[in-house]
Amino acid sequence: MPRIKQKIILPDADALKKGKEVANTEEGANYLRDQFEERLKAAGKFEEAQPAVANIRDHAEMVRMQRETTNDFWSGKAMPLSDFQNFQHNIADNVAKKLTSQVEGSIKVDFAISDKAHLMVGHSINGQPADKEVIHAMDKLLNTQFAENNMISKSSVIYEGDEKGQIRRNSKGEPILADVEKAKQVVKDSAEKFEQLFQKAGKEIHVTTQEHKYTEPKAAKAEAVESAPAAVTPETPETPSTGPSAPG
Repeated sequence: MPRIKQKIILPDADALKKGKEVANTEEGANYLRDQFEERLKAAGKFEEAQPAVANIRDHAEMVRMQRETTNDFWSGKAMPLSDFQNFQHNIADNVAKKLTSQVEGSIKVDFAISDKAHLMVGHSINGQPADKEVIHAMDKLLNTQFAENNMISKSSVIYEGDEKGQIRRNSKGEPILADVEKAKQVVKDSAEKFEQLFQKAGKEIHVTTQEHKYTEPKAAKAEAVESAPAAVTPETPETPSTGPSAPG
């Protein structure tokens, strides 16, 4: 008697979203990933579902980095970290390893921060403008430094943050700007800490920072801004404004 082939039911986007919400441990996230991939292969849909596969794999990797205990890579001392800080520390390690294969010599970070905590950053390698890939990586490293100091960079503005990576808000629900002088010091101190990260990754890369006076972008000057935008729910920290040349 011929065996009836059982139909394999695949989860839709909503089911995967809910699965990610509950799979918030490393074991759970790995189980979700493995089960999803096994079902796709059994249904012959693995190749055409690569975007969804990548999404679930990214989720598992994110949970791993959140949960993985990380020593303080600046001092070598063990320290208690929140999931968000663990995630940022592990990002810093991974980014530094990639940069060591892309950069030879020295990195200069030119920056300016306005009185309203607006951030502008420029990067150069051995005196030449850095390419987009290096700029993006260096922005990620700087974000890990802000996270270490409970600050969040979002839409080129630096805010006070909490240990969960959320922007702090006042009693009116408005986002609280970071202390400008403290934010400047974080960027200045990042040079030595980035060098330590590169050394940990096996390479000597000299890093310097230089502060500039903040000059409001021309486009911003031309606009008459009457009121601040409404408060929004904070998402993943965004990278600061970056250009091929240093702010003036």
